[in-house]
Amino acid sequence: MSIINNDNFDRDTKLDPATLNTKFTDVTSGTTSIDETNVRNSGIDNPQIAATSLINGRNGFQLYLMESANCGSSGGTAISDVAFNTALPNTMDLDSGNNITLAEGDIIRAYWFADCAKTWTIAGAVSTETHCWAQSLQWDLNSAGFVDVPGQGAFNTAVFGAYNGIDVDDCNACNFIHHASFIDRGTAAENEAPIDAAVGGLSYLINDIGTGFRLMATGSWVHRITAGEAGTPTITFRIVMNGLFVPIYDAASTSNYLVYPAVSSTFTPILHIYDCKLAVMIMKEK
Repeated sequence: MSIINNDNFDRDTKLDPATLNTKFTDVTSGTTSIDETNVRNSGIDNPQIAATSLINGRNGFQLYLMESANCGSSGGTAISDVAFNTALPNTMDLDSGNNITLAEGDIIRAYWFADCAKTWTIAGAVSTETHCWAQSLQWDLNSAGFVDVPGQGAFNTAVFGAYNGIDVDDCNACNFIHHASFIDRGTAAENEAPIDAAVGGLSYLINDIGTGFRLMATGSWVHRITAGEAGTPTITFRIVMNGLFVPIYDAASTSNYLVYPAVSSTFTPILHIYDCKLAVMIMKEK
């Protein structure tokens, strides 16, 4: 409800200084109490925003920048086994490459959505049934060159023994794409439900393989700016692809890893990435 009320009047209403002064006093009193608190609490979006425990609508941040770009292409990019940091064709320059003011505590949020397909040269590619690809986010901060964003490790690190790959604890800015959906059922048949498994046999989902069957892959990354990252840098993002990987557990370190197989597949597994929409937001503490 309005805190300043005006009674109806017509052309016969007589005004005098006292009446006007009273009304201006009402306006002065009312506008003095209009501040960020009652504007926020009466705002139309207040019920749509998660409030703090104080239930005052304050969230402690404000949107500073929001942009999106297509890092892929409608024609598609083919990624073959074994891939390491294979970049999609397009990069994303925040604010058209201009310097961006970052303060310690600012939050960067990134989300990407990729249109992809998987192929092989031989349908009986059972050697890829436990394999996956990885999409991950890299940034170029102030023209220092592309590196994995904070929280995301490199996919070609010596993890243990003779294996190169990544500890899954370091996968904070990536998503995984399973190469093929297999059902071990003893015969090579399409789209059949599993029966008692027989070692060496397989069934697979035919509409999971082929450029005519598109799938959606999504990933995200959230990061709070550190003191060392604060300043006025330029920021460029890109999406890179890695794979194929197999999961492995190291009992000595009690860690799970994704590693490149010792022997590459002979069935030419290929991942096709088409459009890959990347959206980035920078939120500032208030």
